[in-house]
Amino acid sequence: MESVAAVLAKHFQSWAVTHVFGVPGKAILPIINACDRVGIRFVLSSHEGAAGFEASGFAWGKETLGVCLGTSGPGGTNLVTSAAQAKASNLPVLFITGHPSMKDTGAGLGQDASYFGTDIVKILEPVTKFSMRVERGDLLKTYLRHAMERAFSGVRGPVHLSIPYDVFQEQIEPFELELPSFSPTCSLNLGHVAELIERARRPVIFAGKGVHSARAYDELRRLAERWSIPVMTTASAKGAFPTLHPLSLGGFGLGGTDKADRYLLEGTDLLLVIGTKLSDMTLSGYREEMKPERIVHFDFEPTFIGKTIDCPTVPVLGDIKANLAELLRLSGRMSGGQPEMEAVRVSREAAAAAEAPVQDGTPVRGETSPQNGTPVLAEAPVQNGMPVLAEASVQNGMPVRAETSGAVPSGPSAIAAAPSAGDGRPDRPDRGGFISSGDAIRAMQRHMPQDALLFGDCGSHTFYAIRDYVVHTPGTFIFDSLFGAMGHAIGYAVGAKLARPEQTVVCLTGDGCMLMHGTEVSTAVNYDVPVIFVVLNNGRLDMVEKGMTKYLGKAIGAIYKQPIDAAAFGESLGALGFRCLTEEDIGHAMRAALASGRPAVLDIIVDPLETPPTMKR
Repeated sequence: MESVAAVLAKHFQSWAVTHVFGVPGKAILPIINACDRVGIRFVLSSHEGAAGFEASGFAWGKETLGVCLGTSGPGGTNLVTSAAQAKASNLPVLFITGHPSMKDTGAGLGQDASYFGTDIVKILEPVTKFSMRVERGDLLKTYLRHAMERAFSGVRGPVHLSIPYDVFQEQIEPFELELPSFSPTCSLNLGHVAELIERARRPVIFAGKGVHSARAYDELRRLAERWSIPVMTTASAKGAFPTLHPLSLGGFGLGGTDKADRYLLEGTDLLLVIGTKLSDMTLSGYREEMKPERIVHFDFEPTFIGKTIDCPTVPVLGDIKANLAELLRLSGRMSGGQPEMEAVRVSREAAAAAEAPVQDGTPVRGETSPQNGTPVLAEAPVQNGMPVLAEASVQNGMPVRAETSGAVPSGPSAIAAAPSAGDGRPDRPDRGGFISSGDAIRAMQRHMPQDALLFGDCGSHTFYAIRDYVVHTPGTFIFDSLFGAMGHAIGYAVGAKLARPEQTVVCLTGDGCMLMHGTEVSTAVNYDVPVIFVVLNNGRLDMVEKGMTKYLGKAIGAIYKQPIDAAAFGESLGALGFRCLTEEDIGHAMRAALASGRPAVLDIIVDPLETPPTMKR
């Protein structure tokens, strides 16, 4: 006989769960202790919600179950947002919450998580695929099996078990469950789809986040190359297809390219939609003139197929990876077994078109000298093993570059003083000494390994990266625009780095996100997780501020009177902190951070008045 907690911990161990995340409390002490006994490390997070983000990042990086522990009462309710984000990210995360006592339920209990207090099972039902209270130890086997089947079947997602303190300690017969494995399902109409593609004169692929979830990167590339079909991606699918591939149109919608817009406006007879709901975020900037003659929509289930664009639609249901693989097999048979074609039709207008200047108010990007897809910057001097920053003076307590000293102050005071974009002041070509966000993104990438894993947070900062970041290796840029919890990428990056310690992990975030979950830098420090946190700091909730200005003519409550000094904040938590005012500063800081093997925060002060690539919405 073994305790419920011990049986659970041994299952986690057999499922390759090396870390569990949470904040301790009496109601969950038995499972924390049981995990520790089998060598599973408990990671103390600064907030239960952030622990949920870290468990999600771990699940993504390890490709197994993520586990998050929250105590009863507020420990459980703090998990709602991270569970919802895990559901939007299609990640199998087990959220375990506690309850003071099953046998005393109905009497007055502090932090009661039952029907008589804050019913955590009901609270987490809408944001998980399965939510259940384990009221007796002998129910664990059945409920755990149900939970894992829900987490790993169909579209993957989070599940929840509420286990009272006394039930954790009940003695039960041990049992063994494997993580479920399901045979992928394929659609029965793929032969018809292949014929539609063969007949198409001007097709285009619109790839969504489902390609990331299915890890169908190779199948997507082969599909595009087999029929030489241009590929555009949703914001959340950035990184599903190499940026520099000759068939890449880049993104459509927020952060999208003019090339993708042009291709749709010039007419398409077949739109292959792969793994996206076609939400309002995905279709930002879509116009009636872009409507295709026909859609083939690949998705796991039919809920959102045919609901957005009114035109003839052929659904392809089931596993995306399996369906694409079978479609490719059928196409080989149709072509008489000939090898897959090279991208012979890359002369299609959009696939080979030169990058055009971005319109609708977004600044035009300047010419750069490319090297491996990114601009070239001269090496900076190094002294005592550390890059040397250029001389700077100090103004308002913050370093100011010599060339701008006395003209435009940099740092929090300067970005706080910058007027709202609604004051009628045009975006300045010289930016008054500020670096543009696009230049910051490119400067950052110049010093990153090509296989570095980047997690984009929710805000303008990541939409600049969707526009300007070059993805060389599919699956190395992760972002969610559907639920969009600010600060979630900070936790995702920490969890993913613990799952993949050998891979460089970068979190691209903003000052607003740092104010929500930036304390997870402390978690990275306490557990020696060398994530590089890059903060584009313009002293405001930029996406909201620019949107309010567009629709209201002014921004209300979106600008910080005293912006965060993210570099000092990172240092206060034990990380390296760098304040960056120029591209050279960014290069110095990135190299120092990579060489240090420590968590680092790069606080990049960017132009607060530039128009972000989010104004199509």
